[in-house]
Amino acid sequence: RITHKMHRKLFLSLLLLLGLSWTVAAQIPPRPYASYLEYPKYGGTCELGVGPANDPFEQRVELLPTFGVKFSRYVFIGAGAGINYFSSAYRELSDFWMFPIYANVRAFVPTGTSWFVPFVDFKPGYSFGLSPTGVNGVYLSVGAGFAIKMVTLSLGYGHQAAGFKFGKEQNTTSIGGLSLKIGVDL
Repeated sequence: RITHKMHRKLFLSLLLLLGLSWTVAAQIPPRPYASYLEYPKYGGTCELGVGPANDPFEQRVELLPTFGVKFSRYVFIGAGAGINYFSSAYRELSDFWMFPIYANVRAFVPTGTSWFVPFVDFKPGYSFGLSPTGVNGVYLSVGAGFAIKMVTLSLGYGHQAAGFKFGKEQNTTSIGGLSLKIGVDL
């Protein structure tokens, strides 16, 4: 037979056990937070950039998706292939499309917050011409910006070396300019 004293001891023991389990559970971070701290993490970004190319009458639009690995809170290394469109207001110059293939190194500056993170970005590569102009050349994009949650905003400089033939003559030129990019972390 269970007495009143035994009920009381059983009740206090269960209460103590419940309190201990809450204390232990409070010490273990929830799973989504724990997975946030695990590296390496696979992912990427997709950026849309706009800016002038050489002069204000020439415009450049670029779409640059990148996939890779974030090795720590500070370093992302990846690669991508994008599309660059160059338009010109001059009738003698035609618009043309480029297909850049590039590596991507992004270094994050630790701020102590998970929602605002500054970064510097470096994309070296090579572009192939998609237009009949036959323009090909070295591609380089450098920039600095910040991420707020999953959205990135950066300002940088894009350089496109362009080698092309005009008749039998081989010509080279440089097309470049400032670029404002907005992106989404994938």
